[in-house]
Amino acid sequence: SGSMLHPKHNFSVPVLCGTVVGNSYLSRGASVSVYVFSGEGDAVVFGPSRDKSALHEKIRSYFGGGTVFAPDVLYGAIGRLKDVTDVAVVSDMVIENLAKFINSIKELPKIHRVHLFCTGYSDIHETFSGSKNVVVKNVFKESDISSIVMGDMRQGYGV
Repeated sequence: SGSMLHPKHNFSVPVLCGTVVGNSYLSRGASVSVYVFSGEGDAVVFGPSRDKSALHEKIRSYFGGGTVFAPDVLYGAIGRLKDVTDVAVVSDMVIENLAKFINSIKELPKIHRVHLFCTGYSDIHETFSGSKNVVVKNVFKESDISSIVMGDMRQGYGV
């Protein structure tokens, strides 16, 4: 979105975070999908795939507009999947239709767990407190990236 730095011109915490999360799943043999969204109609949907180079390229997509979440795009991507899956969202949470985003995340089918990586200051933690399969982590700066170890996230779910 326009509130996030262009990854080709600046260091981008969200892009690095998405790359680390994607690589973590790939290293465990999983396929990864990417949904990058910005303004109305600005979106990249890719995957599921194990192609690391293509994944990295899609994660670096940038539109520079506002941020409008389209739940039908996410539902379409997840609806094609046969197995239960994890969802990781990397965002500053400056989303125009944040309530729709939150409800959509809570109602996703076939979801094992949801990781929300918040790269901006938001009260999103309170919104999801008590949700049994949702973990929210702040990732504000490069040094926060080292705390993203997907295996450690399992402890929050008793898995």
